[in-house]
Amino acid sequence: MKMFIIATVVIFALALAGAYLYFYEGWGGDLFSKDGDVHTFTATEGRTLLVDQGDGLKEFEIRGVDLGAGKPGHFATDYALDKETYLRWFAQIQDMGANTIRVYTLLGDAFYEALYEYNHDNPHPLYLIHGVWLNDYAGYSHMDGFDADYQGKLESDTRTVIDAIHGQRMVELGRVAGTGSYRWDVSPWVLGYIVGVEWEPSTVAYTDMKYPDRRGFSGRYLYTTDDATPFETMLAELGDSIISYESRRYGEQRLLAFSNWPSTDPFTYSEVVQDLFDKFASVDVEHIVATDEARGGMFASYHVYPYFPDYGRYVEELSGVVDDTGQVNTYYAYLRSLVEHHSMPVVIQLPRHHAGRLRRLHRVRVARRVVQAYLEHGVRHRPAEKPPLVRLADQRAVLRAAGVRSGRGAQRQLRGRRSGGMDRCGRRFGRGRSGDQREVRREVPVPDGAHDRRERAGARGVPAA
Repeated sequence: MKMFIIATVVIFALALAGAYLYFYEGWGGDLFSKDGDVHTFTATEGRTLLVDQGDGLKEFEIRGVDLGAGKPGHFATDYALDKETYLRWFAQIQDMGANTIRVYTLLGDAFYEALYEYNHDNPHPLYLIHGVWLNDYAGYSHMDGFDADYQGKLESDTRTVIDAIHGQRMVELGRVAGTGSYRWDVSPWVLGYIVGVEWEPSTVAYTDMKYPDRRGFSGRYLYTTDDATPFETMLAELGDSIISYESRRYGEQRLLAFSNWPSTDPFTYSEVVQDLFDKFASVDVEHIVATDEARGGMFASYHVYPYFPDYGRYVEELSGVVDDTGQVNTYYAYLRSLVEHHSMPVVIQLPRHHAGRLRRLHRVRVARRVVQAYLEHGVRHRPAEKPPLVRLADQRAVLRAAGVRSGRGAQRQLRGRRSGGMDRCGRRFGRGRSGDQREVRREVPVPDGAHDRRERAGARGVPAA
């Protein structure tokens, strides 16, 4: 009897440990590999996206809606939305003509339960494009792209998302984003994944400079071209691992994309635009190529805003383009340039904004207007020298031309009373030694012999210009 009790306890403990490793840690995929029987319901053909909706692969146009976890009166991280709310939203989203939902990170389990219930036995289901979020600390800290808490965290979080959409994961508080028991298999309606966020240009440049010889990757599912940068090589390694994991564990593949935005777009700009608009790094997914074994396909994903990029009027190829109404439309021109650049489908998102990011973008625009007005003021009034703007009349003239309210704080900043300050554009305001006034350092056009922007970005303590 004693031996029976001991054996029962041991078996129960082993079963409990196995369940924890499988459902919480994602172990065991290689033990039940389905790599030899991989299927997919998505594909790409040139710039065309194909989806099998039951009658074979046919052209599919994504008409999507971004969906977050926020609810009035609650923080987004409360995950206060319940299944009934999601079901009501799904019906409203489909009524407006959309066919796809995009989420940025793993949501609470109520979302997946609602999506399963809504799509099950529905002849016209809502499809899902699932994002994998990179936490802010990794994205804006000292890390490079190959850091274990950067590339490694993206990989582990993507595996958690893959397990969750297949209904094979339990997530405790604080692991990724959402928490709960993910028991509903919504994978038949998941078109693909968008991995990452808006890559910080300084992180991209820092990675490229730190690993100049780490170029090139050739995996089973993805490989890089000769033009690939180290950061793009990191993305290829990450993507190959993601496709491999879902192929082995679930025998499925689907679309894959890496997030991007105008600050790291693949275009080449004039030196003035590069210098004034932080254009010193780029990520081009054309340098990442899928092999024949990657059947799900790839697409290019961009966050593009009607107000950003805000340098279109300074780019000759964009500033003169007119739309169907006959009006100059740099936003339309930029989107068209993205589509023409890529040989794969391009998906554009207009993501939700946090108030803090909106405020930061506002400060950047204001700073640029002030600098431009400062330079123009100097050309008009003191062409032989750059005015230090000590006179109150000069300060007010510059602020008025820039459309900035002429308050004491703004005037003090122009005079240099705030020591050591540097705005997001990399222009320094502050006091020099012995109280002499320091002026705005940057001019247009960029003078010969200016420091290389990539070197400035590589010095991690110095804001990139």
